[in-house]
Amino acid sequence: MKARALAGSLGRRLRRGAARLPASVKEPLRRVLDAEYRRTQRDRRHRFEEFAARHAALLGDRRVMPKPHGTLLLATAGTGATLQVEMVLAKALQMAGFRPVILGGHDPEAARYFAAWGMGEYVAWEDYLPAEPAADTWAGIGSLADLLAFTHRGARVGKYAASWAMRRFRISRPDPSEPDSWRVVLQDVPRGMRYAEAAAEVLKRHRPQAALLLEHGYSPWGELFDQCIAAGVDTLQWNGCHKDNAVMLKRYHRDNAAMHPASISPGTWERVLARPWSEGEAQALRHELHDNYASGSWFSEVGTQFEKTMFEKAQLAARLGLDPAKKTAVLFPHMFWDATFFYGRDLFRDYQEWFVEAVRAAAANTAVNWVVKVHPANVVKDRRDGVQGEGSEKAALRRYVGALPPHVRLIEADSDISTYSLFALMDYALTVRGTVGVEAASFGVRVLTAGTGRYDHLGFTLDSESAGEYLERLRRLQDIPPMSSDERERAQRYAHAVFCLRPLPLQSVRLEYARDQAATPRSGIELRSLDDLERAPDLQAFTRWALDRSQEDFLWV
Repeated sequence: MKARALAGSLGRRLRRGAARLPASVKEPLRRVLDAEYRRTQRDRRHRFEEFAARHAALLGDRRVMPKPHGTLLLATAGTGATLQVEMVLAKALQMAGFRPVILGGHDPEAARYFAAWGMGEYVAWEDYLPAEPAADTWAGIGSLADLLAFTHRGARVGKYAASWAMRRFRISRPDPSEPDSWRVVLQDVPRGMRYAEAAAEVLKRHRPQAALLLEHGYSPWGELFDQCIAAGVDTLQWNGCHKDNAVMLKRYHRDNAAMHPASISPGTWERVLARPWSEGEAQALRHELHDNYASGSWFSEVGTQFEKTMFEKAQLAARLGLDPAKKTAVLFPHMFWDATFFYGRDLFRDYQEWFVEAVRAAAANTAVNWVVKVHPANVVKDRRDGVQGEGSEKAALRRYVGALPPHVRLIEADSDISTYSLFALMDYALTVRGTVGVEAASFGVRVLTAGTGRYDHLGFTLDSESAGEYLERLRRLQDIPPMSSDERERAQRYAHAVFCLRPLPLQSVRLEYARDQAATPRSGIELRSLDDLERAPDLQAFTRWALDRSQEDFLWV
């Protein structure tokens, strides 16, 4: 019994990562000591065998590939849903002449999938990690400013450590006066330094001409992203978008490394403005927005519109108790802990401070109906991360604002009100840089930004240069005139580009999300043979874009 208890204890320590052992040692130990790990591996092996049997004809095609004209480094997330998308994209580039090298965790399952499809060079992060850095190389970090400025080997290690701590603790910023979260941040800094070293060694060893990533806002992918940009590697990112079975594609380099994946470049914006514009494009945009909201597919990755109802304007105004004689403003808070430091300059210290100050301004301005719409993605993200209790927004209201006056209404994250219902209701939309600003402006809603980084200063938003200017505008919000017809057309052009042209609609692989509490991802390869792959319109378009280094943004045109 003592031996069994000891084995169980060691197994739990290995699961938590407490045992700092090389992967070559940890893996055999886990197989011996960790019964849960063995069960998981059996289940994963069974799923692989089912996958291999289902796609036997496709995987069995071992035709000679073109002579490689360069190495593609694919940084895999290694999870089931995204894994199949990564395999298809990597295979398309392999058939175009790249030699894939797959970088991931020490994960036999992920390596097995890629090898089954003729992409057998799989390398593990753990095999490149150096020893812990000396404490004096990072011990001088004593403030948030120190943390955000801290880099190692050109990688923004401090920012990645801050982002992870914010997500873990659901806080708006790491604070040295909060010992629990600050201690975790400081523990993650040396980890990030090790991954920066590992990323540099991977690039030195394999010398890729191109890299394909899903994530670059968290460690270790962020450190790899920074190293690729610094080394001049053609850095491509794919990620999900506003609807099922489609992805966004963006090419990164030194000049745009801080741009949001769903943004469009200045060059793309010029192309968009030069395109003919007609009622047909405007109607296509309206259908894109309405249909995805109505179906619940709108950002279904995080379940934003699951079990929501689209209300008529009068019906919703009555439900919220709005004064029909007043204009209506809707405040759309960002999740305080998500991607704060990467996509532009904020007028306020962080998302929470902006939220608190904007709500205070709303409470003081009784000439306007105010609605605070808490981000609906909080529900699914909290469930996925096992977070319970009071949400960040309600906690901030309780702590810094107090009870809301009657002219300020709160729509909570789990409300049945569809965000789409608000576009006909509101005259003003407030966001720092959220996607909702693009949507609202396309409906003719005056959008006030509180930061740069995505669509500000393009001629269809009201952008402030300081927090003081912004708050002054909120004090007299009712006096700000509506959008002009030219502004609305520019907003519609931008929204059409982001929602209709930028997504790559997937046909070769499915990527969708179940309408359950966790928005469970589901994926599957739709190809029967490599001939299908060569002829697939989605992969042909992807490959053309990937091979053309002059194209920053993929456009489905």
